[in-house]
Amino acid sequence: MSKDYFLFESESGETAYMAGVVDVLSDNLGLCCKYGNALEADLFYVKDNDISLLNDAVKKRLHIYNEKEGHNIPIEKIDKIDFQLKEGKPEDYYGMLYGALEAFCQKERLSKEVAEFLRSLEWYLGKPIGVYSPIRIPDKNIQVLGQIYLYMAWDYFFIAYNDYLVLIIIGTVE
Repeated sequence: MSKDYFLFESESGETAYMAGVVDVLSDNLGLCCKYGNALEADLFYVKDNDISLLNDAVKKRLHIYNEKEGHNIPIEKIDKIDFQLKEGKPEDYYGMLYGALEAFCQKERLSKEVAEFLRSLEWYLGKPIGVYSPIRIPDKNIQVLGQIYLYMAWDYFFIAYNDYLVLIIIGTVE
């Protein structure tokens, strides 16, 4: 989903800009997938990487997307989002992304494209400081994330940077 800046009126200019950058980078990575847009990414400002603030940051943004993009998801479904995450090591992020995409991407391009995507994120956001994945999949959040970002999602995780969390969503648009 290419970000429209009007969706970020309540965010700082820096966060809106960085969300646009992350979106473009994920669109480029998605080009190596057999099903087109099987990957989406979004960026959330979370002060001091306080994971307890993540639920509210995501809900706020999803309510905006739902209203302004006309997804017609009941508000209660978005309000029920509650991320139950386990923390991984920052160095696990390459393997997590590669593993999530390898089943439906062009293998000859995937390694290079994943490395380029993550290198570009580092250029803009600095070194990753953690990764967070759901305790179990599927969880109750995945249906809402799929409806907002793709058509259907089957996996997601977050890569933590200084004050930002990048949400990676894997799924299909078909």
